[in-house]
Amino acid sequence: VGRPVTGMAPPPKVACSLLTTAQVTAALAATVGGGRQMTKEVCQWSEQAKSGDDQVKVQVTLTTPERYNKFKTAGSVTVTAVEHLGDDAYYSAQTADNTQVALCLRKGEAAVIVHAFGGKKTAAEYQSMEKAIAEAVLPAL
Repeated sequence: VGRPVTGMAPPPKVACSLLTTAQVTAALAATVGGGRQMTKEVCQWSEQAKSGDDQVKVQVTLTTPERYNKFKTAGSVTVTAVEHLGDDAYYSAQTADNTQVALCLRKGEAAVIVHAFGGKKTAAEYQSMEKAIAEAVLPAL
Protein backbone atom coordinates (compact mmCIF):
# COMPACT_ATOMS: atom_id res chain seq x y z
CA VAL A 1 0.00 0.00 0.00
CA GLY A 2 1.53 3.29 -1.08
CA ARG A 3 1.29 6.46 0.90
CA PRO A 4 -0.04 9.65 -0.68
CA VAL A 5 2.65 12.15 -1.51
CA THR A 6 2.11 15.43 0.27
CA GLY A 7 3.47 18.87 -0.48
CA MET A 8 3.78 18.25 -4.21
CA ALA A 9 1.46 20.08 -6.55
CA PRO A 10 0.89 18.72 -10.04
CA PRO A 11 2.61 20.67 -12.81
CA PRO A 12 0.55 23.51 -14.27
CA LYS A 13 -1.57 22.46 -17.19
CA VAL A 14 -1.85 25.82 -18.95
CA ALA A 15 1.34 27.54 -20.15
CA CYS A 16 -0.16 31.05 -19.90
CA SER A 17 -0.62 30.53 -16.15
CA LEU A 18 3.13 30.29 -15.58
CA LEU A 19 3.97 33.98 -16.04
CA THR A 20 2.45 37.40 -15.65
CA THR A 21 2.68 40.09 -18.30
CA ALA A 22 4.85 42.09 -15.87
CA GLN A 23 7.35 39.22 -15.60
CA VAL A 24 7.65 38.92 -19.38
CA THR A 25 7.94 42.71 -19.76
CA ALA A 26 10.81 42.71 -17.24
CA ALA A 27 12.59 39.80 -18.96
CA LEU A 28 12.38 41.39 -22.41
CA ALA A 29 13.03 44.93 -21.13
CA ALA A 30 10.11 45.93 -23.37
CA THR A 31 6.36 46.22 -22.90
CA VAL A 32 4.46 43.11 -23.96
CA GLY A 33 0.76 42.35 -24.30
CA GLY A 34 -1.03 39.59 -22.44
CA GLY A 35 -0.10 36.02 -23.15
CA ARG A 36 -1.77 34.48 -26.19
CA GLN A 37 -2.72 30.87 -25.61
CA MET A 38 -1.76 28.92 -28.74
CA THR A 39 -2.68 25.60 -27.12
CA LYS A 40 -2.92 24.77 -23.43
CA GLU A 41 0.77 23.78 -23.55
CA VAL A 42 1.96 26.82 -25.55
CA CYS A 43 1.71 30.52 -24.68
CA GLN A 44 3.21 33.44 -26.60
CA TRP A 45 3.84 37.05 -25.58
CA SER A 46 4.66 39.77 -28.13
CA GLU A 47 6.48 43.06 -27.78
CA GLN A 48 4.08 45.99 -28.15
CA ALA A 49 4.61 49.06 -30.34
CA LYS A 50 6.59 47.03 -32.87
CA SER A 51 5.52 44.76 -35.67
CA GLY A 52 6.89 42.44 -38.31
CA ASP A 53 10.56 41.53 -38.16
CA ASP A 54 11.25 44.13 -35.44
CA GLN A 55 8.85 42.55 -32.92
CA VAL A 56 10.37 40.30 -30.26
CA LYS A 57 8.21 37.41 -29.09
CA VAL A 58 8.68 34.81 -26.40
CA GLN A 59 7.03 31.43 -26.41
CA VAL A 60 6.76 29.10 -23.42
CA THR A 61 5.95 25.46 -24.10
CA LEU A 62 5.12 22.86 -21.47
CA THR A 63 6.60 19.54 -22.45
CA THR A 64 7.32 16.11 -21.02
CA PRO A 65 10.63 15.00 -19.51
CA GLU A 66 10.89 12.47 -22.35
CA ARG A 67 10.59 15.16 -25.02
CA TYR A 68 13.00 17.36 -23.03
CA ASN A 69 15.59 14.55 -23.11
CA LYS A 70 14.98 13.78 -26.79
CA PHE A 71 15.42 17.43 -27.74
CA LYS A 72 18.67 17.49 -25.75
CA THR A 73 20.16 14.66 -27.82
CA ALA A 74 18.96 15.75 -31.27
CA GLY A 75 21.87 15.62 -33.67
CA SER A 76 20.98 18.84 -35.48
CA VAL A 77 21.39 21.14 -32.47
CA THR A 78 24.24 22.49 -30.38
CA VAL A 79 23.54 22.00 -26.66
CA THR A 80 25.11 24.18 -23.95
CA ALA A 81 24.45 23.39 -20.28
CA VAL A 82 22.97 26.09 -18.04
CA GLU A 83 24.02 25.65 -14.43
CA HIS A 84 22.00 26.43 -11.30
CA LEU A 85 18.62 26.48 -13.04
CA GLY A 86 16.10 23.82 -12.03
CA ASP A 87 17.18 20.18 -11.96
CA ASP A 88 18.66 20.45 -15.44
CA ALA A 89 18.72 23.14 -18.12
CA TYR A 90 20.39 23.80 -21.45
CA TYR A 91 20.41 26.14 -24.41
CA SER A 92 19.73 24.54 -27.76
CA ALA A 93 21.05 26.38 -30.83
CA GLN A 94 19.43 25.30 -34.09
CA THR A 95 21.15 27.34 -36.78
CA ALA A 96 24.69 27.56 -38.08
CA ASP A 97 25.15 31.06 -36.64
CA ASN A 98 23.52 30.02 -33.31
CA THR A 99 20.96 32.84 -33.45
CA GLN A 100 17.92 30.57 -33.16
CA VAL A 101 18.17 29.42 -29.56
CA ALA A 102 15.84 28.00 -26.94
CA LEU A 103 16.32 27.38 -23.25
CA CYS A 104 15.03 24.03 -22.06
CA LEU A 105 14.40 23.57 -18.35
CA ARG A 106 13.42 20.56 -16.24
CA LYS A 107 12.30 20.56 -12.61
CA GLY A 108 11.13 17.22 -11.28
CA GLU A 109 8.60 15.80 -13.72
CA ALA A 110 7.89 19.21 -15.30
CA ALA A 111 9.72 20.50 -18.35
CA VAL A 112 9.48 23.79 -20.24
CA ILE A 113 10.97 25.16 -23.44
CA VAL A 114 11.47 28.95 -23.58
CA HIS A 115 12.08 30.46 -27.00
CA ALA A 116 12.67 34.18 -27.69
CA PHE A 117 12.65 35.21 -31.34
CA GLY A 118 11.99 38.05 -33.72
CA GLY A 119 13.60 41.45 -33.64
CA LYS A 120 17.22 41.90 -34.52
CA LYS A 121 18.98 40.46 -31.50
CA THR A 122 22.17 38.51 -30.99
CA ALA A 123 22.18 34.95 -29.67
CA ALA A 124 23.45 36.28 -26.32
CA GLU A 125 20.53 38.72 -26.10
CA TYR A 126 17.99 35.97 -26.81
CA GLN A 127 19.68 33.71 -24.25
CA SER A 128 19.54 36.46 -21.63
CA MET A 129 15.79 36.93 -22.23
CA GLU A 130 15.18 33.19 -22.14
CA LYS A 131 17.09 32.78 -18.89
CA ALA A 132 15.13 35.61 -17.24
CA ILE A 133 11.87 33.97 -18.36
CA ALA A 134 13.04 30.54 -17.13
CA GLU A 135 13.97 31.97 -13.72
CA ALA A 136 10.49 33.51 -13.47
CA VAL A 137 8.80 30.23 -14.55
CA LEU A 138 10.78 28.01 -12.17
CA PRO A 139 8.73 28.72 -8.99
CA ALA A 140 5.49 27.92 -10.88
CA LEU A 141 6.66 24.42 -11.88
